[in-house]
Amino acid sequence: MPQDAVKNFKLQAVEKNNSWRSGPVRDVIYSKKVEDGYGCDFCQVTTDTNKVLSDYSRTEDVCVLELISGEKIYIALPINDLYARLNKNFGAVDLSDVTGESFPTEKRPNPQMHGVKGDLPFVEARPRPDLKIGDQVYNDEGVCTGIYIGAKERTDKYGLKQVFDLYAAPEDLTNKQGKKRLVATFNKSVEVLNQKENWHGYDGECFTHEAAFKQALIEGTYQGGWVIPSKDIILENLCKNKNKGALAGMFKEYDGLGLTDLSSSYWSCTHSASDLDQVYNLQIRTNQKDYNSKDHFRLSTRPIRAELRPS
Repeated sequence: MPQDAVKNFKLQAVEKNNSWRSGPVRDVIYSKKVEDGYGCDFCQVTTDTNKVLSDYSRTEDVCVLELISGEKIYIALPINDLYARLNKNFGAVDLSDVTGESFPTEKRPNPQMHGVKGDLPFVEARPRPDLKIGDQVYNDEGVCTGIYIGAKERTDKYGLKQVFDLYAAPEDLTNKQGKKRLVATFNKSVEVLNQKENWHGYDGECFTHEAAFKQALIEGTYQGGWVIPSKDIILENLCKNKNKGALAGMFKEYDGLGLTDLSSSYWSCTHSASDLDQVYNLQIRTNQKDYNSKDHFRLSTRPIRAELRPS
């Protein structure tokens, strides 16, 4: 698919992502493979729209509903077709015909890379020996492609360890023209970041929540682009290291713009477990933490990217 078509496809998903959430709570029916003492069979399972943490595309023809419980429902539909079903304002959402064992149609991940039960969470890792926290890195064209902020690692149930080196963007997210620092709602920030191409050497990627980003790291579907950081990365890598090297003095100070314009606070991609409209954010200069509505409050964003360290 041409690059522009891919960008448009991803952007459409972002723009329509929340329209169905404002409607009434509805049952969602889907097919699920169940194993019992006699073998495997399929059954229909019911959840409801309040239990959906996020929705996103995996391929052009496969999308995902991720539940608060962590379960993923793979659906053999383009994302816009899924939204068409979800946006109906009456009756249950019946996905039983497009879910089940034969889906998704994409290649299944290697089980040793998948987030199966028994995996350990992402934790702090030793930094790269050739870099100090706060060092700037450059590509072959002399473009600064980030500021080193440390590393995260995870170990799966098979003992396989992965280490990801993390880099903050050299500046806060800018507007579509790239000329001015962007202070915007979470949803607008995701949209603008998703449209970035070769911004400080990398494209933006669309992850609207922490679970999707970390699962992409685990499954190898993350492409190495700029993303909105998770709560733990903001706290343990950006805030903790804010006075080191090139990071010193870089983050916006509180300027008292108003009740909803909080340009000194920075978005994460971590949602509140009790209210999916609320997204964690932090004033990095003062360590003031909060959850704010992703549709109404306007904050800053400092994107980060991750690189899998060679074993």
